[in-house]
Amino acid sequence: MPQPKRSSPSLFRVAAPLRRALGGLVVAGMVLAAGELALRMWVPEAQQPAPIDRFALADVAAGAYVHRRDSVAGDWLE
Repeated sequence: MPQPKRSSPSLFRVAAPLRRALGGLVVAGMVLAAGELALRMWVPEAQQPAPIDRFALADVAAGAYVHRRDSVAGDWLE
């Protein structure tokens, strides 16, 4: 006896592209990590840039915000 056709797609048919996309992201991340590791090994330590200070970046962002706020408000703040 023939099987009745399903109205909704199979879970496996829907999940396969998602698994493939996730696998692609994992492979891309591994390639980028391997490239960074190779670059760090190739460039001498004295020539490598200093690590980014997250707090300094936050201060720069806050300063840019205050400057923008003050310049938009104009004379009203004074």
